[in-house]
Amino acid sequence: MSTGNTYRPNLDRDHTYLRTDDDLLFCVSGDSHTKDSIYGMPYYMATSQLEDVLGTSAQEQIIVKGKEYSKILGHIALDEYPNFIRENLPDYFYGPEGWNVLMKVDRDKVRDVYDPKSIVAKIRRERPLNPDESNPLLHTLHKLEKFSPRLIGSVGITGSLLLTQAIDHRVRNDVDLIFYGEESVEAARAFSEDALQNDSRFSGLSDNELDAYIRKKKARFGNEMSEDQLKRTVEGRFDTIFVDGVKLDFTFSKSTNKESFNLWDTLEAEDMVSLTGTVVDDSESYYLPTKLKIDNEELSDIVITARGYICLFRDGNAIRVDGQIFTSRKNGERYVVVDEGKGFVALQP
Repeated sequence: MSTGNTYRPNLDRDHTYLRTDDDLLFCVSGDSHTKDSIYGMPYYMATSQLEDVLGTSAQEQIIVKGKEYSKILGHIALDEYPNFIRENLPDYFYGPEGWNVLMKVDRDKVRDVYDPKSIVAKIRRERPLNPDESNPLLHTLHKLEKFSPRLIGSVGITGSLLLTQAIDHRVRNDVDLIFYGEESVEAARAFSEDALQNDSRFSGLSDNELDAYIRKKKARFGNEMSEDQLKRTVEGRFDTIFVDGVKLDFTFSKSTNKESFNLWDTLEAEDMVSLTGTVVDDSESYYLPTKLKIDNEELSDIVITARGYICLFRDGNAIRVDGQIFTSRKNGERYVVVDEGKGFVALQP
């Protein structure tokens, strides 16, 4: 299926997957796209293609429409990703300064569209949800539907489950749910709190799971934050809960398809800077890019494109930011951008 150079809402929707005419599965990022290109990341390659490139066996396979695919980032480190795409998939390379893992796909290369909201609508249409549902995913969708008809209308399923659509199987791996719209953050928070309080099938992080989370973050951030500081970032988190032992990860998208240009084409890179301040607006800390406003007189707008910072910092947190200054050629606004491998954000002791 060729889409041509036209907008289609589900084609541009954050966390939609696109299968291209050369058998890549491309994950859409954000809502800032152009009439010719969609931005995001080539996420899966056909296993045979990836093995040819790597010269070794590929792992972490999924089956999509009878064909085997493997996750690219399951085989290379994140800091190697831009060069991997540049060398092996040059037609997809974008890698702007400020968001070096962001890539692109031409609209006319898209063959199939896997839309997160459409799969939820299909489930609700084809099998009425009931409170005794044994499948943990379907039980969660039932709870969402009863909790808020508006919230269930904003939710999608993404990740490997969207691609394999193995809904009728016993779900054992992590489930990735994405909520669309600014109002969905607080609604999802209320749902999470209600589920934990009123349904014994839901649970929060156990001590072991918390320790595993801290170890993972420690490996990610090194010495930027101590274990005690990392534990502070978990307080009040609602975006990871469990149902029947299956992890539910909540992702949030502010909006869909409201831009007709790509933001990164309008920014001009300047000097590196180090500054401190207290977070005074965390309302966009749930999205990627992650945005914070701090009470620093020199520069107050922080944009984080590096992975791992979503939901970490909240109003009142004193933080240190090392990043690069960017100025918009459209409106003169200035930002401090923290990119993958280029800067960091940490709680102050």
